[in-house]
Amino acid sequence: MIKIRNKQSLAKALTVGLVAAACSAQAAFNATPPTQGAYETGQYRDLAAEMGKTNGGSKLTNGYNKMFGTNGQQQLYYAYSENGSYKAHYIRAINPIIGDDIRSEGQSWGMTIAVMMDDQQAFDNLWRFAKNYMKNPDDHSDPAKQGVYAWQLKFDASGKVYKFDEGSAPDGEEYFAFALLNADARWGSNGEFNYYQDAQEMLQTIKNKLMENSIIRFTPYIDNLTDPSYHIPAFYDYFADRLTSPSEKSYWSNVASTSRTFLQNHFDKVSGSPHWDLPTYLARLDGSPVIGNIFSGQPTPGDWYERDAWRVVMNVAMDAHLMGAESWHSNAINSALGFFSWDKANNGDGCYKQVYAYGADQNEGCAGEGQRAANAVALLASTVPSMADEFFNDFWTMPQPTGDWRYYNGSLYMLAMLQVTGNFKFYTSSDNGGGTPSTPPASTRLRNSYSNKCLDAAGTSNGANVQQWSCWSGQQQQWTLLSQPDGSHALKSNHSNRCMTVSGGSTSNGANINQATCDYSAKQKFWLQDQGNGFFSLKASHSNKCVDVAGPSAENGANIQQYACHGGGGQQFKFD
Repeated sequence: MIKIRNKQSLAKALTVGLVAAACSAQAAFNATPPTQGAYETGQYRDLAAEMGKTNGGSKLTNGYNKMFGTNGQQQLYYAYSENGSYKAHYIRAINPIIGDDIRSEGQSWGMTIAVMMDDQQAFDNLWRFAKNYMKNPDDHSDPAKQGVYAWQLKFDASGKVYKFDEGSAPDGEEYFAFALLNADARWGSNGEFNYYQDAQEMLQTIKNKLMENSIIRFTPYIDNLTDPSYHIPAFYDYFADRLTSPSEKSYWSNVASTSRTFLQNHFDKVSGSPHWDLPTYLARLDGSPVIGNIFSGQPTPGDWYERDAWRVVMNVAMDAHLMGAESWHSNAINSALGFFSWDKANNGDGCYKQVYAYGADQNEGCAGEGQRAANAVALLASTVPSMADEFFNDFWTMPQPTGDWRYYNGSLYMLAMLQVTGNFKFYTSSDNGGGTPSTPPASTRLRNSYSNKCLDAAGTSNGANVQQWSCWSGQQQQWTLLSQPDGSHALKSNHSNRCMTVSGGSTSNGANINQATCDYSAKQKFWLQDQGNGFFSLKASHSNKCVDVAGPSAENGANIQQYACHGGGGQQFKFD
């Protein structure tokens, strides 16, 4: 229900509502959001069509071509080279005040937009950049930064990128994982990247570094602090559905439930005065807005509605649309949009504003383009037809963002355009023939592609070597593959009852592979990377290096080591 703030505004608000309602008579807006989600039914709402628009497809395609094209005023997708050699592409955060930079959120949004538009080349170009230039090493001296993606990169005087802030902005990791799982479903994981494995690794990083009590953190350095815009419960349900480990499924299902509870609590706590139903920049884990500033360089007080908070209604509506609408979704959306509608009618400027503190606008600017885009998506959970006319048309008639502030606004524009045209989908392997690599057999030989010889346990004691030898039927060459909760595998010798281990947990090239008592630590866990030719590589979890026949050699007794992954025959094995 729209909340009218004072009696003097009542007549004007009713007039606005009646006029808007009359206009909506021509539209087919569904004011009863389905309680079964589109992810379950496969029926994705085309809000543009509901609103009588017939040019949704062309607007989406044109918008993508501008964002990923070469128009200097709308382009966000740029090539990156070093010493004249092309490396990858990145999403450029245009900022005339502090200078252009590159952000993990933008890189992950770009990947999400690319996979939704079925553009694998652009997706791979962006992911290659993120992996090579944003990811922190797993052995970073600061445990909080191990394996996370630096949220901000800048350019030095020569144009080379460097990590300006190595800390994480966790919404980047969330969108990376989401985009990778969709890429796996759409295209499979047999090309340049194993999307599925990369997604699993990303989810483990989020779980181990960026969560507190099953709630996404704002930063690992401050307890009991979250950003409501980082809460994307529909993603968490998707993660649970796409993972195979029962414990991981349970974990992410619980995260989804906890996130929904947080969002409900947050909207309850901002209801009415003094926040007037608007989500805030920062919150405690119980949903309470964070009052004032709590860290150095904080751009706005934590209890303000500002540019991060624009995205909250978009995420709430996405959850309602994809996973099924509940009353709290609609109540939150109707109340937030109701405030904007009321303020637009009563503040004398004829528009609602970008930033609010306790219901009072904090700048003179009318609603930002990205804000208008997010509010259009919010209509997927609205039950008020007059709001559909007002907020959808406000977005649909808006030109695609251009110029100096096009990064944030333009990214939200494209994410919204996907959602309101029914093209923001959660893909599974059954949709497009991609999906998780086939499950390996429980017990197998591992035959090398280069030598045609098998991995062989050369003894039964701790420290006994792993070598290659002519394949035969003995237990020395039988390995049991034990699935781990994070999706990796331990390889247990049937001969020694010990596990294949990177000696000493080394991360160096040439480190020996031997056997040790199974403790299932990172040095005993390997990711199976399907090479698409019947062979797999075995990538060590702790070092990101691959099991390798030294040389490579075709001789019996050749040593097995780890080495930087290159995809050669000495690093390819098949289940035999």
